Amino acid sequence: MMSDAEIKFENFQALAFVQSALGSLSSNVRCLSIQCLNGEVDLYYTLEVESSEDREEIDDIETEMYSHQINGSVIIRSHVAISADPRQLVEMVVGRPIYLRKEQ
Repeated sequence: MMSDAEIKFENFQALAFVQSALGSLSSNVRCLSIQCLNGEVDLYYTLEVESSEDREEIDDIETEMYSHQINGSVIIRSHVAISADPRQLVEMVVGRPIYLRKEQ
């Protein structure tokens, strides 16, 4: 069970992730999720297909995440998975889901 401090930290990071990603998501992005452990933040992205433009946006989102930090010692890492299979999407979510694209 998470402590109050851990819940507050994760909630803050989830909000920062949403704010950082707003306006940056292409239709290629299928899923965003976040996992916070031991004061570190892992950002997870699932793309339908590989895209250099989306990779650049992911780098920008990570940079923006750092700008939201109150404590500069937070470690933030980005992880990208590629999958077009709608059946795998839920299985690929790591941690707390932030965004799931509506699949057709």
